[in-house]
Amino acid sequence: TNINDYNKIKILILTKELEKYLINNRKKHQKILIANNLFEVPIKLKSLSSKFGSYNYNAREEYIVLNIYLATLKEEYANYVLFHEYAHQKVKNHQKEFYDLLKKLVKNYQIYQKGLRKKTLNF
Repeated sequence: TNINDYNKIKILILTKELEKYLINNRKKHQKILIANNLFEVPIKLKSLSSKFGSYNYNAREEYIVLNIYLATLKEEYANYVLFHEYAHQKVKNHQKEFYDLLKKLVKNYQIYQKGLRKKTLNF
């Protein structure tokens, strides 16, 4: 159907745009990770309906999932979500220690955190 095709194309385009952002900023991201004793993990891009990202870990692997919807926003939002998830590498919950680390990763994280709360995931 036309709507189904349209959605597939939209998902493909958003995925490619987010991939491009990650590739273009990888060196900058790596510097920040190294400076904060964090390490790169694989990043999976998905169309999610209820969240912007997640940090996943089990006995076999660790990886980040980013919502492709981030490709429709300013890059700073993707940057914030990426480093929010990386902060979970050291601190699994959202206590003070987590936000202290997040502030080192993204100086003005509160701006993007507040901005994302106003965004809806219906694209």
